[in-house]
Amino acid sequence: VDLRRGLDFVALTITDDGHGMPASKVADIKAGLTSGVGLRGMRERIRQLNGNLDVTSSEQGTRFEVRLPARIGSVTALCASRGAFIGRLPEPSSR
Repeated sequence: VDLRRGLDFVALTITDDGHGMPASKVADIKAGLTSGVGLRGMRERIRQLNGNLDVTSSEQGTRFEVRLPARIGSVTALCASRGAFIGRLPEPSSR
């Protein structure tokens, strides 16, 4: 999992080192033709925030990248208007 910020974007990348997905499945995901609500729901939320979701897969693993615009104030206001969490996550408990 990688989270990074550029001057005008925030990107979250999730990568695994599994066997990958068939090209037809990746094409379905990119076209929004998934049968479940998980990826469809994520894609809709990302679209509402003017972002995009990119999926790549090979025999070495799969990579999902979410990229959102990051203009000062605009993303914060848009996320807050949609009830998204904005702020710092609490530190993990040492228990």
